[in-house]
Amino acid sequence: HLRSNDSLSTQIENFSNTTTLLNEIWAHQHNSVAKQLKENNPAWDDEQLYQEARRIVIAQIQHITIHEYLPLLIGKKTMIFYNISNTPDEFTNYYNPLVRPDTINVFAAVIGEFYRTMWATATISNSPLERSDYVQSLFVEPASHPSLKDLRKDAFQSGPSVDIDPAALLIQRGRDHGIPSYVKWRKFCRGEQLFFPISSFDQLNDIVIDPHNLIPALKKVYRSVEDVDLIVLALAEKLLHGSLVGPTLGCILALQYQKVIHGDSYWYSNNMADFSFTLPQLRAITSTTFAKVICRYLGAGAHVQPNAFLVPDNFDNYPVNCNSSTHNDMSLDEWKSLPIEFPITDRNIRILLEKAKENVEKKKKAKTRFPRS
Repeated sequence: HLRSNDSLSTQIENFSNTTTLLNEIWAHQHNSVAKQLKENNPAWDDEQLYQEARRIVIAQIQHITIHEYLPLLIGKKTMIFYNISNTPDEFTNYYNPLVRPDTINVFAAVIGEFYRTMWATATISNSPLERSDYVQSLFVEPASHPSLKDLRKDAFQSGPSVDIDPAALLIQRGRDHGIPSYVKWRKFCRGEQLFFPISSFDQLNDIVIDPHNLIPALKKVYRSVEDVDLIVLALAEKLLHGSLVGPTLGCILALQYQKVIHGDSYWYSNNMADFSFTLPQLRAITSTTFAKVICRYLGAGAHVQPNAFLVPDNFDNYPVNCNSSTHNDMSLDEWKSLPIEFPITDRNIRILLEKAKENVEKKKKAKTRFPRS
């Protein structure tokens, strides 16, 4: 059963169910890729099939993230500004050995949980789950609009509360981690040459959504606008054109993805010679879309819109039968008959050592049985 209301426990249950579903979709994708690789390369052992399928699926996830998810989340202009966009079918040279692909503190502590603002507040289903029905409902129509109002509705209320307030948890975590205020992050992200400096609450009128209700509430809680916690105003900013977030939140998300992309030598589109994909293989991977992955999971007869991250419409994002050529998954012909390589793994090293030990023992026995005269 899937329910979502204002209580933290049921929101977590809803999020957990969706995460489990996504894990199942990608596990199915991995197994499908491994099966096709086996058909193309019958001489490969299980370890090589597993490692290559894993490598391909990771590349597909990275491609979908940068070409379908991020353009909707933070907008194409923000991606270009932070140099995290690339042209499909081409190698990139983003890798910088001086960049560490780790998680920045502000993302780990606060901003990484912005997804709470997109949780549904409506009941999705009260009946036992059917895989096809639930998956299609998840990607065909939203349960509700983003629940930012529900996330922050209790943040400025006084008195006892029964429910755990997610916004209060994020605010406290930000303070525990020493996250600078919203005003400081706003200045850091794009500078005063693009954003006028903020020194009073009244200057928020043109920046935030619903300023008539939010600003008086902020004045009751904070002595100065410079004290307002990052997460409070980052979620309240007016959205950038063509994105789902405001400029400060978009900046921090872009900085995090910039580290991941520029600091990862194994990023799928990097041309790193020894371990990169060939150009034909890269072009096969860039034909992947999330809709195609979902169709492979659901099978024939299901209908999925070409852009699974957008609500379907009656025009260019109309749901198409998964049997259609529109949803044909990537071909693995470019992986056919690759030279057989012995993967260097702990398991294979142990096997080699055991084989070597057996050969030594056999030679010792042979010398004992047939000593030289």
